[in-house]
Amino acid sequence: MTDLQDFLRAASFAARKHRLQKRKDVEASPYINHPIEVAAILANDGDVTDPVTLVAAVLHDTLEDTKTTPEELANAFSPTIWDLVQELTDDKRLPKPERKARQVAGAPHLSARAQLIRIADKMATSGTSPTIRQPTGTLPAGRHTSTGRNRWWPAAAGPTHNSKRSTMTFSTKVAPL
Repeated sequence: MTDLQDFLRAASFAARKHRLQKRKDVEASPYINHPIEVAAILANDGDVTDPVTLVAAVLHDTLEDTKTTPEELANAFSPTIWDLVQELTDDKRLPKPERKARQVAGAPHLSARAQLIRIADKMATSGTSPTIRQPTGTLPAGRHTSTGRNRWWPAAAGPTHNSKRSTMTFSTKVAPL
């Protein structure tokens, strides 16, 4: 099976598992938009091409937010992907403040892949991805590329404020399987 086939199989699995869920946004958009957005942030903003990271990004909320069992995920995907999804799964039996505190405390101890997914997850949740967020002004000449690198966006002040620009980079070095 190719990397693309693995990714599409994971996206289909996640879509089935999240099919009845809605986001808490104004539009009540389908929940599957979120894991897809996390993978898109990694691929487009972070230039992540590692198939394990991208597949796990699409699956990162399946154990936590659906009735998917660890056994079901283990039977459907490789042990590496299962381990990565497990690493990112919060214990929903705990109160939200405690879960968030554990995320912060555990962040330095996550694997490189899990750290990338966690960062992209936070970006997706907060709406801070240049790829997903629509630009609020004109891009400076020569700074936009089709690969997603060096995308510059106007500062939060709005389209008439051009004195500050921001960009983002990720470290995408991941240990080989």
